[in-house]
Amino acid sequence: MVVQDIALELANSRAAAQAFGPADAPVVLALHGWLDNSASFAPLAAALPEYRLIALDFPGHGRSDALAAGPAYHFVDYVSFVSEALDALKLERVMLLGHSMGGGVASLFAGVFPERIAKLVLIEGLGPISAESDTGPERLRKAIEERQLKKTEPVYSSIELATTVRARVGRLPLDCARLLVERNLRPVEGGFVWRTDPRLKLSSPLRMTEAQVRAFLERISAPSLFLYGRDTEFGEYGKMLFDRTRVTPGMRTAELPGGHHMHMEYPEATAAVIREFLGA
Repeated sequence: MVVQDIALELANSRAAAQAFGPADAPVVLALHGWLDNSASFAPLAAALPEYRLIALDFPGHGRSDALAAGPAYHFVDYVSFVSEALDALKLERVMLLGHSMGGGVASLFAGVFPERIAKLVLIEGLGPISAESDTGPERLRKAIEERQLKKTEPVYSSIELATTVRARVGRLPLDCARLLVERNLRPVEGGFVWRTDPRLKLSSPLRMTEAQVRAFLERISAPSLFLYGRDTEFGEYGKMLFDRTRVTPGMRTAELPGGHHMHMEYPEATAAVIREFLGA
């Protein structure tokens, strides 16, 4: 599998991406999950060699620049980031693939710019987490107070230790966690720290209501596929996701083996379903 590192000069930052597969193949733009990075799509790309999968690192993730000091990370700003990245890549219309947070961003983008999306594949992500409007004041207060706290980021003595820690989050197999970790560590005195911007872990100062989220989803015009894992423990969040699939036009759903990172754990099975959908 040919892998190409890509650097993108955007309006206010530099973004990184990885391109997997032949340059003349149909393009799939891939958006990773929260605190993951573009390497999360490496196993799936190897199982889809007939496509050129271009996986972005979101701001503050992987090798992309963090935001300048001061601003917080707002979910809706990722939609603008994807638009800028498409322009920088000179891609007018693409097939879009998103996992978790990336699926949430992908679905918002497809509702804002429906003419730019040919097909949409979402892995356990469909819109952002919503909240009731009356929770806004307390949420904003919490976010402001968190930003005033000073936290020390942990230093890991080895890549193996960092891999073990990352594997516990989402119960990832070690080989999958290692892929993410290798792109997300930087060396410091005494070991390694995450490249991930610590501000990504702060509470969101504002969330959309469910009605606002659905207004975006209802504008999606591309054929869409929502994939979910047989072993994922969804709870109330899962109910919200499945309710949203019913209001998204042209949405198909499919259950696959594995959990939240099924595209890393079971890339061949995931690729088979995606291949059938993209080629239909």
